Amino acid sequence: VNVNFHYPDQRRENPFNSMFRKDFNGRVFEIAMSGNFQICDIQHVEEVGLVGLIAHGDKSNWLDVIDYYIKNESERIKMATKAREQCLKLHTWEMRMKGLISILGL
Repeated sequence: VNVNFHYPDQRRENPFNSMFRKDFNGRVFEIAMSGNFQICDIQHVEEVGLVGLIAHGDKSNWLDVIDYYIKNESERIKMATKAREQCLKLHTWEMRMKGLISILGL
């Protein structure tokens, strides 16, 4: 079980973030692409196609969420496997560059 904390300035609830900021640390994708399970403290993972594939926790329930997934290995493995598949499908450098080329109209 990997616990993936983010800096306060990466959180949407930070009053200094604009409503358009969707910031993640690189570990969101690194952990998923390596086929490992993670609990993340940012709720908007659904915006990058990882809804239901990365568990969510925060300081009020970290221990409960960690305990749950430690006890539910098959669910943890299933989520990690699907997160890896989704990242390899949507979040490789090749896919990002294709998206950038499309945005630039090249």
